[in-house]
Formats: sequence, structure tokens, C-alpha cells
Amino acid sequence: METPSFEKEQPVPISPREARRDAVWMGELVEESVPELLRSYQSAGGSNNRNAHNMPSKRAVGRICEDLLQLLFPGFHDSEAVHEGSLDELTASRLAGVITRLTEWAHSRTGIDIHPGASIGTHFFIDHGTGVVIGETCNLGNNVKLYHGVTLGARSFVKDDAGHIVKGGKRHPDVEDNVTIYPNSTILGGETVIGANSTIGANVFLMQSVPANSLVVYEEKQLVIRDKAAKKKAADYDYVI
Repeated sequence: METPSFEKEQPVPISPREARRDAVWMGELVEESVPELLRSYQSAGGSNNRNAHNMPSKRAVGRICEDLLQLLFPGFHDSEAVHEGSLDELTASRLAGVITRLTEWAHSRTGIDIHPGASIGTHFFIDHGTGVVIGETCNLGNNVKLYHGVTLGARSFVKDDAGHIVKGGKRHPDVEDNVTIYPNSTILGGETVIGANSTIGANVFLMQSVPANSLVVYEEKQLVIRDKAAKKKAADYDYVI
């Protein structure tokens, strides 16, 4: 009985003519396929580019996830074991790094500045968003809606008897449940409370509390609307707003 042969098969040589033919075929395939791929990116959203609103790249997400794993399970996702004596400092550094990269990323993409110390309830909604500022000691209830340009900020720092700034404490307003605040309104102060179910109109400036179920607006003065095509009179130039 003959022993079966296990010798490695030799590759079949490709002639120069066949190699040139394969190169032409591949070039034609690429030329035909690229437009199809580009069309699929447009229809299915398969690209992450500068001209669209995109999530961060997979690589950036991967780095943040790795940082979070190192934070949650120190030593298990590091190249070396973590010395117990350095754990406090290392944990603080890693937490600060992750927070900075995530708040900064969100702020740069949206123009919204929410301090991580603020307390925000469920079903929170920001319409348009650009220019919204929510301070560190704000407490927002449930079902709160803010429009662009809203500032929930602090008044000047309290000073002690020697004139030194006293940091900490409650410096930003509270907004209770079911409140809507329209564009470019500013609400300041740690003692300021916007009562539940209230509506704050556009361009309102508040440094005092508002009871529940309030509507806060600036009363209009006089608004005049004229037909531009009509014959102008001298009085038409006296616009009153």
C-alpha cells in the first residue's frame, strides 16, 4: 500500500498577460463599485464626516470606554498592576479626565453648558439648545423645557466680613416640575425658585422667586404694522415699538 503524499502544492504561475488582465479587471471593478458605495453612504448614513451631526468616532468611543473600565476595575485593564498606595490619586485623575472629555465634547458639539454638579429630573428637554447655561447648584424638576439662550446662573459671590469671596453654597436657581422657559431668559440666584407649572416668556430677567402656575412676560408697549406699498406720509416715519 502506497503512503499518501502530503507535499505542499506549488502555486500555478501567472503569465504577464494574465496579470495585466487581472489588473484591468480590478480597476474596472473599483471604478464601477465606488459610485455605488457613495450612493449607499448618502442613503444609509454610512459615513461619519465633518458636514453632518455625528457621534464621535469609534476610536474615540473606544478610548473613553477603556478609560471607564480602568476607572471601574483598576488594575484589570492596565498594562501593570496598580499599587495600592497610588490608587486614590490615580482614581481622581482618571475620573477628572473622563468627565472633562465628555462634557467638553458635548459642549463643543451643542453649545450647551451644563455643569456636572447640577441636578436634573426626568423628561428634561432643550429645544434648539445653543447658548443654554445651567449652573452647578441648579435643581431642575421633572418635565422641564428650556429654549435656546436660557441662563440659569449665579449672582455675584457672597463675601465675608473681611471682603473675601465665600465659595460653595447654593448659588443657582431651582426650577420645579413642568416649567417652560422661553428663549434668552435669564434667571439668577440661589434663593430664586420657579414654581411648578409656570411659564417664563422670552427675554425675561429674574432674580426673584415665582409662585407655582405663574406666567411671566413683559407686557408689549405699542406695535405698529403698516403697508410698505401704501403712500408714505411724514407720520409713517415715526415708528413705535
